[in-house]
Amino acid sequence: MGEFEEAASVSFLFAVSEFLEARAASQAKEALDSIVNLRPDHANLVTDPSNTNAIAIVPTSYLSLGSLVSVRMGDKVPADGIISVGQSYLDESSLTGEATPVQRCPGDLVHGGSINVGSTRLLIHTTKMADDSAISRLIRIVEEAQVNRSRTETMVDSFARVYTPIVFTLALCMCTIPWIFFGSEMGRRWTMNGLIILVIACPCALTISTPVTYAAGLAAAANHGIIVKGGCHLESLGKVRTIVMDKTGTITEGKFRLVDLIITNDKVPRRQAMELLALMESHSAHPLSATLVNAAQKEGITLPKDAVVEDHTTLPGEGLSAVIDQKSVYIGNVRLFRRIGFYENLEEIHKKSSVEWSKSGCTVGFLGVEGLGIVAMFCVSDILRDEAVDVIASLQTMALDVIMITGDSEGTARAVANEVGIDVDHVHSQCLPVDKMHHIQRLQGSRSRHEISICDNQGLVVMVGDGVNDAPALRTADVVSNIF
Repeated sequence: MGEFEEAASVSFLFAVSEFLEARAASQAKEALDSIVNLRPDHANLVTDPSNTNAIAIVPTSYLSLGSLVSVRMGDKVPADGIISVGQSYLDESSLTGEATPVQRCPGDLVHGGSINVGSTRLLIHTTKMADDSAISRLIRIVEEAQVNRSRTETMVDSFARVYTPIVFTLALCMCTIPWIFFGSEMGRRWTMNGLIILVIACPCALTISTPVTYAAGLAAAANHGIIVKGGCHLESLGKVRTIVMDKTGTITEGKFRLVDLIITNDKVPRRQAMELLALMESHSAHPLSATLVNAAQKEGITLPKDAVVEDHTTLPGEGLSAVIDQKSVYIGNVRLFRRIGFYENLEEIHKKSSVEWSKSGCTVGFLGVEGLGIVAMFCVSDILRDEAVDVIASLQTMALDVIMITGDSEGTARAVANEVGIDVDHVHSQCLPVDKMHHIQRLQGSRSRHEISICDNQGLVVMVGDGVNDAPALRTADVVSNIF
């Protein structure tokens, strides 16, 4: 064509775009490589259990279940396992994001990829194969996320498969047919137009930049400890308008302390009440359970050896029930005791105390015994996460609606909401797991009726939770975030 300046410009622009593409792809690969490098390649296998100094360096793939491995200072834990000998500090930031080393003792579970930053050697019995360790699963999730394509990527590929042959065929016709039917002068003019069409209609930027952008975003997020399970979920995050958060363990740390305990029935002394609390809670995995058991231990109370706990049952959103010494014992919130008819017989002064505790932001619980009614009431307080206020303020600055849903009482929920800056109109308390799910469904239904957008999934709902009781809501939400 003789258009040397245009040819140079096109070549230069394509070279720049290829450079940017290669740079983005390289950064994505480096981010993924940094995660892969967290997995140790070798392990110090103890070959003779009777002589822990008999060590052979082997690839982690050689380890089997129950292998005894030695982890010295600065070494990585080769696979998930349980500490057999030694007490040290482990850097688990690669898995949890927590920069502060965590103390681990004999009997504690440790994860592959953690680093022994203490001064003591650890002997660990492996409980999982190296390929099934926590860090290996993390790597697989990131790799699978790179393959999980978004709607935009799929749409662009589908468009290119149809668009490119059409443009090429059109340009070919423009470059050939005029020569046959209209002569050389018209042929040269249409050949020029055909070549112009090929240059300006080339979809390279569209088809190349889209997947590279997603790959770079996914890998960069993973490098910062955020696992996004595919481009489709990354794309959905950009269309979120509402974020629903659980309270305990999400906005708060889930680390409780016993603030007060009041005996409401003179027939049950404080020591007996604390024994019942410890017996009930020692069989539960709820965050409050460890708090109450520790509180009993601090008062010098141990679990009665002759006590038999039968029919121990978790009551979702309410508490616990069990049979101790042939009497039904209950521990839980006001909803449970209203349902079983114990709360109505509680003295007014104690009811007022429970209301005041709730208003102060404490979680209120009751202990009830068959035939005696409510025998004790207690309150515990949770600790806010250090970053909670800043995170919620940042989300609100981005014009996102932040809603808190919790199973705690209204007073506790409102007190926490006031501390972190959530509007009281956006607080839903005393919610059972199914109630949380219904709230999510209502938000989604409201969106579909009232929001109009060119995107059919604009205004999505995120659910942020950490417990089993959040599972129904997490399953229902458009995008979920698990706090581990």
